[in-house]
Order: sequence, then C-alpha cells, then structure tokens
Amino acid sequence: MIAAVEVGVMMEELITWMHSEFDGDLTALSHRAAEYAESQGWIGGELWHEAGAVMLTFMFRQDIRRARAADSSRRAAGDVIDKVRDPSGDPVFMEWYRCENRWLQLGQMTKKDCEFVAEHRRKIAVANQKEAEFFEALAARLRGKDRIIDRYTPEQIEALRD
Repeated sequence: MIAAVEVGVMMEELITWMHSEFDGDLTALSHRAAEYAESQGWIGGELWHEAGAVMLTFMFRQDIRRARAADSSRRAAGDVIDKVRDPSGDPVFMEWYRCENRWLQLGQMTKKDCEFVAEHRRKIAVANQKEAEFFEALAARLRGKDRIIDRYTPEQIEALRD
C-alpha cells in the first residue's frame, strides 16, 4: 500500500505536469494526463480507464481555482489562466461549468447551455433546501450535546426524510 505522502507527491507532480502541458483543451489534457500517470506506473486498471480523466479534470480545475483564490503565482497560475481566457481578454468569461457531458467556459456557452446549467443549479437548490429542512427537524429534538443516534430511531429518521 502506498503511503498518503507518496500519493500526495505523485498527485502534485501530475498536476504540475498538467499545468506545463495545458494548451486550453482541458478534456484532451485530462486524457493525456491519465495516460501519463499510467505510463509512470502510478495508477491503472479498468476503473482508472473509466474515471481517471474525469477525476483529473476536476482536480486541475480545483487547482486553478485555489491558485486564483489565493491570488498566488503557484505554478504560474497566471500563465494557465491566460491560456483558457476568452479571446475578449476578460477573465470573467473563463469560469468553467458542467453542461451535460462536457465542461464549458462561461464565455463559450449558448442559450441551451445556460438553460441546462440553470436547471441543474435549481435542482441542487431544491435538494439543498430539503436537506436543510431535514436537519432543522432533527435539531428540534436535540438538546446540548445530544446525539441523533440517542434521540431517534431509524424509522423516525426515515419519516423525517419523507
């Protein structure tokens, strides 16, 4: 079994490699990165072939966001951002959104893409509202350091979820 530190080092190296290879096409980069990781002997197998590129896309996007949020020069984040920036030159258009089975930047989205994202976000909002109401109902019977397992039966939990 590989130690967590070794996994962290490998992932850091892989993300650094992705930054150095990024040409603006995140989908293609993620597939190349998955192949690169496998060629290095870091990971492989059927699950990696199915999910590796998707996972790397997510991780790379998060890394860019962290770098941007920290306003840092981590791994020349500015260079990466310049590569994905909309031709207008305004960074407001570079935010990525999941549209059906692909990722699009805000500036490249069509009406249909915007409607898809809006509906998806609306569904998330409804689900989050229901989850909030569920936890409010749970909290109503709890006092101090009471735990849910001490105050509710599984049947009561299921009833609150309905």
